[in-house]
Amino acid sequence: MTDLIGQSLLDRYFVREHIGAGGMADVYLAWDNQRTTEMAIKVLRRDLARDDRFYKRFKREAELLRELEHPNIARIYEFDKSGDIVFLVMEWIRGESLREKISAKNKPLSISDTITVLQPLSAALFYAHKKNVFHCDVKPANILLHEDKRIFLTDFGVARISTESLSGGTPPYMAPEQIRKDIVDARTDIYSLGITLYEMLSGGYVPYRGESHSSQGSTLKERIKWEHLHLPLPPLHTFNKKIPSALEGVIEKSLQKDPAHRYSDVMEFTQAFKRAAHNKASIGRDTIFTTQAEESTQYVQKTTQYVEKTKNTLIQGWKTFVSSTKNPKLYCRQGEYNNGSIEIPYEGLRMGRSSRNGLVFRSKSVSRMHAVVYKTEEGVFVRDENSSAGTYLNGNRIMDVTRLEHGDILQIGYDQVFEYRKR
Repeated sequence: MTDLIGQSLLDRYFVREHIGAGGMADVYLAWDNQRTTEMAIKVLRRDLARDDRFYKRFKREAELLRELEHPNIARIYEFDKSGDIVFLVMEWIRGESLREKISAKNKPLSISDTITVLQPLSAALFYAHKKNVFHCDVKPANILLHEDKRIFLTDFGVARISTESLSGGTPPYMAPEQIRKDIVDARTDIYSLGITLYEMLSGGYVPYRGESHSSQGSTLKERIKWEHLHLPLPPLHTFNKKIPSALEGVIEKSLQKDPAHRYSDVMEFTQAFKRAAHNKASIGRDTIFTTQAEESTQYVQKTTQYVEKTKNTLIQGWKTFVSSTKNPKLYCRQGEYNNGSIEIPYEGLRMGRSSRNGLVFRSKSVSRMHAVVYKTEEGVFVRDENSSAGTYLNGNRIMDVTRLEHGDILQIGYDQVFEYRKR
């Protein structure tokens, strides 16, 4: 469908170039004349657009994505038609896919790089799962790495809600229950995520490729599916001799053929992966892991250095506050305080599960003492309190004291999302 290049859809979206294709749709880079910015246009193949079944599936993706507003899920803006052309208008993510990164690397990714991808990806999946939406096609090609280091999960074209079975998916990443067309749930995405991590840490190998002498089936897809159902997992250390055994064990648990033997949710999986990674001092020459105690010490030192540079402030233990006549606010976009607003008081705002916090959560992804937002003469800042699931600003996990700007999106753990406004 490269004939669309140079055309305008609805006299608004000027199609610049063809950037990719899938089984159902082509993807173009376009210019939005109204928003004056670049957009990705996903165009359903014309033969499929005339098929009511495929049209409904494409429309379903638009409806699902509209409901999923998360810093690490590619945003959809429109679902529309222009003559016989059916298309989605999506956020344009300038960068590369994880698939391209793995191919270019041509060797195992470091554990630190793997965690950098895993953390925001898990946050996106955990959020979707809380809404009873399961992606069902997690794979490197559907993970986009923005050039500004943000990470996005995209393509919910075969996603399902709870109690539904599934026939779609990509064979090398499909869970056994997908192949059997059983009911899917969060553990289905955990399996596909496990395959993705296996591929990252092996240097591009997926465990089931339809190449075993014992494989059954007349096509490659059938052989791959048979292997998922019947063959044991090839040891990851076959491809990566430096992989810690504890980390390999975490991957193996995520890839159990029986969903009941996998991790119960993606947060549990991610935390187990991080614990196993930090139990190993190093892997390779370019990846160094420190203990949590060392990280905490480094964090305290950085915070102390920052506090010493801040003038005319009142220091109370870990807190740094100044009086102000203006109280900025956090507006909850998602989570336990949804649609509410919380003023940041003079003494600052601590957040976490402990009742001693000013803002208390019940979510398992929030630590007892998770983060603090406080004011100084130089502005409003957020500091993570060494939480396990992390504090994110505009989709990126923060490790140091970070200044908030008007309109910033602050995420606490995996499912509590706020917008910062100066007043």
